[in-house]
Amino acid sequence: MQLEKLMTQQVQKTPSSTLPVKLGDRIILLDHEEIIYLKAEDKYTCIYLENGKKHLSSQSLGKLESTLPAIFIRVHRSYIINKKHIMEVRKYFKGKLILTMKDKDRTAITTGEKYSANVKVVLGL
Repeated sequence: MQLEKLMTQQVQKTPSSTLPVKLGDRIILLDHEEIIYLKAEDKYTCIYLENGKKHLSSQSLGKLESTLPAIFIRVHRSYIINKKHIMEVRKYFKGKLILTMKDKDRTAITTGEKYSANVKVVLGL
């Protein structure tokens, strides 16, 4: 009985390495390592992948943020990025940063004022 309880607790603590996204009548699992960034778009979240594809999730950015591992950082009210996909960091005015991502378009994401201090700490800047 107790062994079963311990095993159940252990399974619940194991973090997932994928993000489930509904695609029509299917659910696809996106590998966290392949996600470059997530962007809030109205009540949805657009998930951008390193292969250039993007997927739309019906979950809000805030809801997704609570399920993502530590490699993801909230950098703006509308953006969460995978810190493993940052190519370059440039200083911007008022303490903000411009993060250039390693995607095909070299997407530049500017940090929000209230997120900049935390981003600097997480990135060791």
